[in-house]
Amino acid sequence: GALYIWGDDRGGQLGQGSGEDDDQPVKRETRKAAIPKQNDADFSTAPAAVEFFQWRGALIRHVACGLHHTLAVAWEPASAGAGVVVARLYAWGFGDRGRLGTGATGAQKLPARVLLPICDDPHSGHVVAAAGGDQHSLALLSDGRVYAFGDNEHGALGLGRASDRPVELPEGVALPFRSGGAVRVSCGARHSACVTASGAVLMWGFSDEGQLGLGPEVASLMSTRRDVTASPLESPLMSEQPGKWGAEDVALGVRHTVVLYRNQSAKVSGRYLSDAAFGDADRIAAAAVVVVA
Repeated sequence: GALYIWGDDRGGQLGQGSGEDDDQPVKRETRKAAIPKQNDADFSTAPAAVEFFQWRGALIRHVACGLHHTLAVAWEPASAGAGVVVARLYAWGFGDRGRLGTGATGAQKLPARVLLPICDDPHSGHVVAAAGGDQHSLALLSDGRVYAFGDNEHGALGLGRASDRPVELPEGVALPFRSGGAVRVSCGARHSACVTASGAVLMWGFSDEGQLGLGPEVASLMSTRRDVTASPLESPLMSEQPGKWGAEDVALGVRHTVVLYRNQSAKVSGRYLSDAAFGDADRIAAAAVVVVA
């Protein structure tokens, strides 16, 4: 369908193409100051169509938002052959730390194609969904593969390493072989997750508030920091009864995680927002069950 968008546009995340794209890289120590102060011209309260896709004759099949960037999966005519439609991932907005996956690091005010290392063959694995975090993104393919790009300081890309060096072009996430591939992806501020075809939930990234649900005794992988897990891990507490607890979906907040299971229950982990509701403890490192009525 058509894509409509509104809100803050200081990083170009509305995709309206106002002004010139800024391709100048932003130094890490000044990236907070790179988003200018808001004025009346920097936001929109009325939904407006992203005309870029209308010009291309594209249909939008999936959308996702990060902190200052936007992602969309578009079905559009292939350049070769009439009647052939291909799925492509586009990104726009603030490109600091490689979160757009386009190779650009400045403000991208019109949608630009994410440079996934896949071909346009409609019969091969194609992009079906995406997710955006503070400064990183994930892309999900129809064959279960997951690609990641952007900031990797806290291992949120799941590449087996945590590094201050950003990943500006998509790289494949090494999911466990027995997982059967991913069917859902989600990003938090600095952590990531996917639901696999087997119903498992894999999580990776920052766990300073217990948001990975791995329990306090689980050591991190490929990192000397116990609050960083740089490779996908399946929570042992979320897989006690695989047949009964098979996951259907996962959603990530800034510092917490919610998983929806087939038995109409949910499990949560991470930072609690209300001490009045949950007592003195303000975080939970392991997954806890919430029964959905």
